[in-house]
Amino acid sequence: MTPKERMLRALYGEEPDIIPLFEIEINKPIVRKILGKELKDALDFYEVYSNIGLDGINFGIIGYQ
Repeated sequence: MTPKERMLRALYGEEPDIIPLFEIEINKPIVRKILGKELKDALDFYEVYSNIGLDGINFGIIGYQ
């Protein structure tokens, strides 16, 4: 099962193969340490999340304060 399928099953109340893993937030200094470079854009966050095996990525809510 792909991470996308896993997350969608869980969101729809169905049973995924395993519990989806995700983080609400990974601090920028930690992301920089994992990447070994400065952050440029959201694709850098995606690279970290996918490389450490997370199923979901939180990009925040637009307009939420």
